[in-house]
Amino acid sequence: MATPGLSLVGFLDQQPATDYLGNICIPNNADPAALLAEWQAAQAQLGAAIPNAGQSTITAVPAANQAYAQALQAQPPIAQFLHQGGWEIRLADIDTLLAFQFHVDVARSDSLAAGLPTNPALADAFPLCLPIAPPAAPQMMVYAHNPDLQRNQSLVIKSSDVNVRVMDRGLFGQYAGIALGLGSPFVHVERFNGRTYLHNGFHRAYALRSRGLMQIPCFYREVMNFNEVAEGPPATFSQALLESANPPAFGHFAQNRAYPVTMRRRSRNIHISWADYVIPDE
Repeated sequence: MATPGLSLVGFLDQQPATDYLGNICIPNNADPAALLAEWQAAQAQLGAAIPNAGQSTITAVPAANQAYAQALQAQPPIAQFLHQGGWEIRLADIDTLLAFQFHVDVARSDSLAAGLPTNPALADAFPLCLPIAPPAAPQMMVYAHNPDLQRNQSLVIKSSDVNVRVMDRGLFGQYAGIALGLGSPFVHVERFNGRTYLHNGFHRAYALRSRGLMQIPCFYREVMNFNEVAEGPPATFSQALLESANPPAFGHFAQNRAYPVTMRRRSRNIHISWADYVIPDE
């Protein structure tokens, strides 16, 4: 299955770029020469550096949106999250946020924006970016070797939502196993070493920016280590590139500088296995 995407593959070096185009994407032509030509086209499409990339203006929540922000902070789990993580509720200019992520899945972004009006206002963005109610649990399929689950020693749990995560593992009272949940549904912006990064919420940011909004509500904080911002290669762009004079920024997605690709649809697969032994005590 395929899904439309926008990619910053032009920022990658030649070999990782052609690997990305041939494996993460579904190329029109998988011939190495054709992949090279696509990479070169993606480089050309990036254009000049985004002005003030990494210097996103961070502002306070406007008075008109304070009631929503206060209701959000009144939720005990969110209040604890904000306090322990040093987060604040702020607005960030979208285009100048640094983007460590290679691509945006346009279909996923559109699905998240399904409830937005044609011309959304900032008040419409708050429930999308900083929801008070937890998101609905995604559908998950369980696959087992034996239809009788009691006779299996392994299971595979599959979800089309790659935001499904293993949130905990170990002993839970009289049970042992894993606890599944969803990654953060919030937009996170972080400042590291004097530069601002979009840490989470790429699809929400694209949904709003493509519909005309220039600012995004977010949880904002300053961090001391790059690994709190991004994982680094091969999963994300490198710190050196993101701190360069011409870094990947969200404006590349927003200003039609990202390269259109057809991406392979992905799913989250979690494999669980167990064994039961009787061993003589020595």
